[in-house]
Amino acid sequence: MTRSMKQEIERRHVVGGLVVRANKIVLVQEKKKEIRGLWNLPIGGLEDQELIIKGCVREMEEESGYKVKPYKFLGLYYNPDREGKMVFKYIIVARVIGGKLTCPDDLMDVREFTKQEYRKIPKNKFRDASVPMAIDDFFARRWYSLDVIRYYK
Repeated sequence: MTRSMKQEIERRHVVGGLVVRANKIVLVQEKKKEIRGLWNLPIGGLEDQELIIKGCVREMEEESGYKVKPYKFLGLYYNPDREGKMVFKYIIVARVIGGKLTCPDDLMDVREFTKQEYRKIPKNKFRDASVPMAIDDFFARRWYSLDVIRYYK
């Protein structure tokens, strides 16, 4: 089948990550109707012409209230068919360097969790499977240098 005969699938690039402060991670509770009450990472869409790491930092700061410094690339989490879209999630790890934990109007809650507290959240209470995958990768120290994300023109 030629490209013109196939329906074009939307590709969505999402950026964000794990905000870490004093061995705790920040999770946000969604407010949107279809995912209301589910826990997620501070994450959102990559803007046009935005660099991945800068987008990750922007989303983490917007959704947590903290000022952060990125230090590791956690991974690329990919869903080839989420509600008819291909979703690519670029996730980094960042330390808190300032600010105050706050909840923006478009979220229900923003909270810090220890590893033990995170483990008590049922898997069906996460936005999708990538959230516990990424958190488990973090706690298992499966991460990479930020240098694996390379830009070119």
